[in-house]
Amino acid sequence: MTPTERLARARVALDGVTDPEIPVLTIADLGVLRDLRLDGETLEVVITPTYSGCPAMNVIALDIETALAGCGPIR
Repeated sequence: MTPTERLARARVALDGVTDPEIPVLTIADLGVLRDLRLDGETLEVVITPTYSGCPAMNVIALDIETALAGCGPIR
């Protein structure tokens, strides 16, 4: 799988991750999902809270990990 295909597959997986407080909006809609990039073989997901100290960030991070794990290997 090419790097472009890996990033596209990860993006599709993350398209379904919603904000736990406003589940009709995705983390991409809210601007929480800032970037996806590859550093060698490592997929980096850059997220930014909507405000400092956002209590939902731990849940969002777990939801991201779950979504990526559920889409199979991104290799």
